[in-house]
Amino acid sequence: MDLGAAVYGVLRYGATPAAVGFLAGRRSAPVLFDDDGAVSGADLWAAVQATAADWARRSPGRHRIGVLCDQDRNFVIALLAGSALGWDVVGLGPRNDDARLASMIDRHRLTAIAGTDRSRLASVAGDHPVLPISTGTETAGRRAPKPRRRGQVILLSSGTTGAPTASGRRRYGPGLARPVIGLWRLLQPAGGPMLIMAPLWHGYGLGMLMLALAGGVPVLLTRRRSAVDLATIADQRHVRTIVVLPVQLAALIERWPSRPASLHRVITGSAPLSPDLSRRALDVVGPRLINLYGSTEAGWATWATPADLARAPGTVGRPAPGVRVTIIDGQVHIDSPLGTDPRRPTPTGDRGHFGDHGGLMIDGRLDDIVIINGNNVSLSAVQRALDDHPQLDWARVRAEADPIRGHRLIADVRTTSGADLAVIVRQLARVLDWYAVPRLRSVSGSTPDDGSSGEGLPESA
Repeated sequence: MDLGAAVYGVLRYGATPAAVGFLAGRRSAPVLFDDDGAVSGADLWAAVQATAADWARRSPGRHRIGVLCDQDRNFVIALLAGSALGWDVVGLGPRNDDARLASMIDRHRLTAIAGTDRSRLASVAGDHPVLPISTGTETAGRRAPKPRRRGQVILLSSGTTGAPTASGRRRYGPGLARPVIGLWRLLQPAGGPMLIMAPLWHGYGLGMLMLALAGGVPVLLTRRRSAVDLATIADQRHVRTIVVLPVQLAALIERWPSRPASLHRVITGSAPLSPDLSRRALDVVGPRLINLYGSTEAGWATWATPADLARAPGTVGRPAPGVRVTIIDGQVHIDSPLGTDPRRPTPTGDRGHFGDHGGLMIDGRLDDIVIINGNNVSLSAVQRALDDHPQLDWARVRAEADPIRGHRLIADVRTTSGADLAVIVRQLARVLDWYAVPRLRSVSGSTPDDGSSGEGLPESA
């Protein structure tokens, strides 16, 4: 690591993504690969500077921008550009319905939207300015003005209300070093690319992106969702580290007769890792599986090593250095410098206990939140959406355990005359996140008939 560049980056931008981007920009070698090819550190930072300079000219002042991009360089450039200007940045999941996105933009008081899909931006941005992203060399040489404040990255979580809630991080203190260094030593990612399949607009994927860029590890991103394609990419690119959700891990190990020879670590997190999947993954990848645990508000807090998972499949392991985990009245509380409020422990809403092996075991939730593909979903919020639908005379939603997704939602419904379940599903997707749309089963008397659902969507968050 270039210590001088790191110090200068922190002095200019604070402990923000922009400081990480500045450090990555000192490298002439590729720091990012995506479906469009390789990007050197210098070219990435030049694109960030050009984008930020253009945004400052188009829309001066302070902003809270939404970034609507896929899993590619465009998201990274927009994130770093907003951070370099001292703006607040909110990642928007591109799989949300347009009406849902428009509602999120208004609810979180976003003042501008950045992205590359012009037609979609036009449909969701409303009266908000649309900010383009510079990815080529035609604007090279432009420089962004020095930020007057430290912006924050705002992560959206379903929270306990079902509507996405904002969890912002303005700055980090020196206590950040201990858990980050501890994770780096555990993962040992240097020596090959890191394939990040976890969404960058979630804290888990974003944190791994920052860790890799800061440490000089090339990042591999792709918009592809096919497990066959992803397994092929991992083989061809000689991937050393893979960052996945449990649902993605399950799909991958089904496609690998054996692990890629270059693979050193497989990291899973953001959703429960079932004991069965833990065992099957260890059988395929060997002693390379790491299970991370945390929350949007608290940051990641514990990790389970391959040895921990062999002793207690499904455990989330022990606290990271500098992190304290306590159980108060059965609920897990996390005191971490990675949290949104590092001054006090953060309640997670999870029930848990420490097993005889010393590792933390998660026993479920204290509220009506269930985890689906790494996302919090409020059953009461889903029920309200069903109750409010004019073509549903009656509805009752329930969650069923799923060893891969965590849970799946089923709703028994009675519809008005002539109603179409497929149309109802599309309408529900306008008010619910895609992963929260339940499978609808039409019931007449006591006989349920399978209906449409949102579960045919690709398996990623």
